[in-house]
Amino acid sequence: MPAATVHRRPLGGPLEIMVALPDKVEVPSSFADNFMGTDQDVKELDVPRPETSWCLLELPQKEIDALSAGSTFYFQSHEGGAGLDDGGAALCTDTETFSIEFLENSNSLFLAQVFEGPPASEGTPAPEVVEGGVGEKAENTKDTKPEAADGSCGGAQAEGSGGSEKVSVAGQAEAAGEKTLSMRCEVFGQVRGQMITKPMPFNKKRVYDLLSPQALGIDLKDLPVVTTDVLDYEVAASAAELRALLNEGPYVELEGAWRMLPPSLMRHIMDTAVNVVAAKGWDHQDLDEEALLKEVQQHLGVATVPTLAVLKKVLKSVEPDPQVAAPAAAETEKDSTAAGASETAKDSSTDPKSDTAVDSAEKGTAGDAAVASRPAVEGHLNLDKAKMLRFQALQLLQMPPQQVRERFGMPTPVPQPKRPRHGPGGASGSGGTTLLMEEFGTAFQEITGAAEKPTPEDLWKVLGDQAYLDEFEGSLHSLDPSTLPLDPNARLTRLFALQSHWNQGRLESFVAPVLGKGVKVATWVLKQTRAVFVELVVGKEERFLIKKFAM
Repeated sequence: MPAATVHRRPLGGPLEIMVALPDKVEVPSSFADNFMGTDQDVKELDVPRPETSWCLLELPQKEIDALSAGSTFYFQSHEGGAGLDDGGAALCTDTETFSIEFLENSNSLFLAQVFEGPPASEGTPAPEVVEGGVGEKAENTKDTKPEAADGSCGGAQAEGSGGSEKVSVAGQAEAAGEKTLSMRCEVFGQVRGQMITKPMPFNKKRVYDLLSPQALGIDLKDLPVVTTDVLDYEVAASAAELRALLNEGPYVELEGAWRMLPPSLMRHIMDTAVNVVAAKGWDHQDLDEEALLKEVQQHLGVATVPTLAVLKKVLKSVEPDPQVAAPAAAETEKDSTAAGASETAKDSSTDPKSDTAVDSAEKGTAGDAAVASRPAVEGHLNLDKAKMLRFQALQLLQMPPQQVRERFGMPTPVPQPKRPRHGPGGASGSGGTTLLMEEFGTAFQEITGAAEKPTPEDLWKVLGDQAYLDEFEGSLHSLDPSTLPLDPNARLTRLFALQSHWNQGRLESFVAPVLGKGVKVATWVLKQTRAVFVELVVGKEERFLIKKFAM
């Protein structure tokens, strides 16, 4: 939950009031009237020290610019708990989420502002810098070097205690000229250290935990309504990151309340929609969305697919990628123009048969790209054929293996010699209880109508992170990556609970999404695991990663 807000505004009055400091010039310094106690005032060491109203905060330059432009940042807890049981805090900016680490400094560290004005003896007060107190809006100060002598930005730190003192401050020398005003420095705050921030992935599981009780199909009569405002308050994430997750994830907004679409329900709706399109013979690149919604509702019921928004959310995963579509459209237009010019200037002596074959291949590729890249007409859906085939292939992992074999006319595999179990997913040598990688390749070839059987590399492009392979039995097992922990070490422990031996590349693909920015995935994984060599085929050893003894 939000614990405090961070604002950036001038330290009283216009920014021009802050000045650059001449080199080797002594500036009269004193504590401001509204300065709140120091650590030196503490007489009893066994009691907590008094709270301070200021803290140094380290941020990337772009976040400082956003803060200076008027943005508001928030400190929020990860789990929404109370007191210390809140999962820790994060700093949420407009576009990113940062972890926080506080580094305490045992030395006395003070914040001061330097300005030009009549001598202090004339009674001219310093610009006001503190409004509110602890627990209210906290001023954010930038510990930066003074800029040019135009006074656009500035600030100083002074160390020491007591009443009035003189501080020698290093800076850029002022241009020559007679001074009509004296320079003054007032200490307005004390800090005990600084907050170090690092970019981090926000807790997506928090959104899942909040919305899983709000799954579509559940009666919300006795449940609280989760709106966008509730999610903003409860989830430690920037507004941009949260909106992106709600837009891309299995969530849909119905009548102002957010609902979750369970994976099983999404697969059911998708399977029905894909089969309806195939049965009706509709053009998957130009689908009437209202007609498709009506057909799906007839099969599954209005309660399952209440609105078009639900259907479009499910079908979003099989729409063409916009980042690929735009370049494809431009390239298609360019190729069409070049092809027209080439056709006009074609030599009559060229072999027409050969040209026809080449042109057909080029036109076929260009035509597919043009169709995939064209924007969907209002009220119509444009679906990607390749993604629809991938969904149908992944659906095979949700079916009983024997049913898949019967559908594609594959025999039950011969039971292999028993091996020691290497995790809950292992087949332990029993034939027919799981779908083999080779069987999945055969089924995928039948679905796509390909002339040649796909290679293992082609199959892994289809499977992605939706399955893992038992390397000893060659069997595939469905896996929902959203159910894995967000903590890298906890995720690694969960993966090794599934099976004991992992291919390094596939293990890294599951761990990489939850590692922080700048972390080398391969290096991190190798530090947490150990390598072993296993002879699966006589005379040929293969390298696998297993957990360390301490895990």
